[in-house]
Amino acid sequence: MPERSEASHAVMVVGVHACLRIIITCAYARPASDRREIRHVPSPILRHGRSCCADGRTSRRAARPDRAGPAGLHRAARAAGAAAGARRAGSGRGRPGALRRPPAGRLHGKCYVVTSAPAGTSPSLPAAQGAKRGLRWRSPSPGSEPFMKHGDLPPRAPRGRTLALLAALGALLLPPPARAQETPEPEEACETGSVLSPGLCLSSGIIVDAFANLRGGLRQGVAAIGQLQFGLQADFDRIAGLTGWSLGASAIAVYGKEPATVLTGSLAPPSNIEALSSVRLMELWVQREVEGFGSLRLGQLAADTEFAVADAAGNLVNGTFGWPVALAEGLPSGGVAYPFAAPGVRLALGAPDQGSGFRLGLFAGDPGGRYGQQTEAQRHNRYGINFSTVGGAFLIGEAVLGGRAPEEGPRPWVVKLGAWYHSGGFDSQRFDADGLSLADPASSGVPRRFHNDYGGYGIGEATLWRGEGQSLAGFTRLFAAPSDRNLVSLQVDVGVAWAGAFGRREDTLSFGVSQARIGRGARGFDQDTEAFSDPFRPVRRHETVLEVNYDIPVGPAHLRPLAQWYINPAAGEPDEASGRGLRDAVLLGMRMQAEF
Repeated sequence: MPERSEASHAVMVVGVHACLRIIITCAYARPASDRREIRHVPSPILRHGRSCCADGRTSRRAARPDRAGPAGLHRAARAAGAAAGARRAGSGRGRPGALRRPPAGRLHGKCYVVTSAPAGTSPSLPAAQGAKRGLRWRSPSPGSEPFMKHGDLPPRAPRGRTLALLAALGALLLPPPARAQETPEPEEACETGSVLSPGLCLSSGIIVDAFANLRGGLRQGVAAIGQLQFGLQADFDRIAGLTGWSLGASAIAVYGKEPATVLTGSLAPPSNIEALSSVRLMELWVQREVEGFGSLRLGQLAADTEFAVADAAGNLVNGTFGWPVALAEGLPSGGVAYPFAAPGVRLALGAPDQGSGFRLGLFAGDPGGRYGQQTEAQRHNRYGINFSTVGGAFLIGEAVLGGRAPEEGPRPWVVKLGAWYHSGGFDSQRFDADGLSLADPASSGVPRRFHNDYGGYGIGEATLWRGEGQSLAGFTRLFAAPSDRNLVSLQVDVGVAWAGAFGRREDTLSFGVSQARIGRGARGFDQDTEAFSDPFRPVRRHETVLEVNYDIPVGPAHLRPLAQWYINPAAGEPDEASGRGLRDAVLLGMRMQAEF
C-alpha cells in the first residue's frame, strides 16, 4: 500500500538521521583508548553500504567472501589504514593494528572494526589466502601500521570520512521502496484463480454437460456440450494507486451440440451453458466503487450476472433457473444474458450482495444486432464483439432486502423486487395492424406493433433449517409480463438446496420445479387457428420442468449427476414432422465442473 511505503521511508529517514549524528561524532572525535577490542554486532539500518557500529565507529559493509575479490579486501585494507592514521593523529601514539578475518559466511550484515593489537601479533588472515586473492601482507615494522595492499596505497582518512558523510546524506534522498518489491499481503490473494501480480488475478474453468434423452421430446439419443471459461480481474488500487477502480473481463469457448435443439425441443434449455459453438467475449467493464455508497460499472455487461438471481438455485443445471424463459422468450435475441453481453452501465447502491441495497442497469436493447426477429442472433454476433447499440434500450432495476450471511452457509433470508422496461418495438401475439386475428385468412399478416415492453418479478430466499455443517435453503421466483406482446406471461419457480446432504459436508442435493405459462394472446392465436384452418392444432398452455441433482466434489472438480423431466415440452407447440404436440421428455445427465 502507498501508506505503508511512506511509513517505511519515514522510519528509514529517522534512523539515518540518528546514524548521521553518530558518524559525525565518531569521525571527528579522538579515541578514548589506544587498545580496543574487536567488536562485531548486527548492523542497524544499512544504506549505501555503510553501517553504524556499537562502539561509535563506521565501516563499509563487507561483501560476501565469494564475491568480494581483491577490490573488496583492498577497500577493507584502506579502511584499516585510515583508522590507524586517525589514531596516530589523535593520540600521538599507536600500536600495530591487525585486520581481523571475520567468520566465513558472516561478513554480510555485520560491522567489523579494525582496532589495535599487541605488538608482534600477525594478521589472522592467512598469507596463503591473501596471496590467492592477489594480495600480500606487509610485515609490521616499528612505528608503522600493517595493511594489505594491492600496490602501494597510502591511508586517506579525510577522504574516508567525507565519503561516509556523503553516503549517509545520499540515503536521505532515496525514494520510498518500490511497490513491486513488497511482499504480497494475504488480502491480495484472489477469490478464484491465481495471482499474476499484485492486484491482477486470472481465473479459468471448464464445464462439460452430457445428456441422454430416454423418451419423448424431439428424439431419443445423447448430446454433450462443453464450455471453457476465462476471467481477468484487475484491482487498480494495488496496480496504480487508483482507489476504488477495478476492471473485469471474461470470455468463453463453447463446443458441442445443444440438447434443447437436438433432443427436447423445449423452451427451457436442459443446460445453462447452451450456445452456438464459438469463442466469445462476454463481459468487459471498468468499475468505480465508493466505500459506504456503492459502485458504478461501465462497459459490455450481461444482466443475468446480477439481476433476477436466486443463490439457492445456483446448482440447478437447467437454464430456466438462471435467466428465466419469461425474459428469454420475450426480449430481442433472448435479452442481455448468456451467451450475450451488450454495452451498458450498472449502478449499485448499498450492499445488495451482502445485505440490503438497490441495483439499476441500462443496456443496449438487442445484443444480436438489427437483423430481424426471425434470424439467429448468435450467428450474427458469433464472437461477442459486435458491441451492438441498436434495438432500443433495456432498463432493469432491483431492490434487495435481506439479512447478512453467517460465516458459513447461506443468508438467513432475502427478498428481491424488480421491474424492467424495453423501449424497442414488439409484435402482438394475436392481432394484426388492422385488428384482425393473425389466423384469419383476411388478415394482412402484419402484426400490430407495440412501442415498448415491460414486466416485473419477485424473488424470495430463506434458510429453512440449519444444523452442524448442514443447511436447507429454499427459493421461489415469480415473473410477470403483458400477455398481448409476450409469449410467456407468467413464470413460477420453486426449489430447495440441501448443503451437507446425508452428513457429507461438501455434498449438495438440489431440487427445482419451474412452470412457464403461455400468455392469453398466444393462446388466443392457437384457438383462432383451430377455428379458421386447423381443427387439430393443439393450444399451447404451459411448459413445466423438474430437476433433481446431487453435487459431489472429487478432488479439484465437481461431479453432478442429474435428472430432468419435461412436461409438455415447448408448451404444446406441434412437432413439424408429426403435427402433434411433443411428448413428455425424461433426461439423465452428468455435469463435470472444475475451476483453476
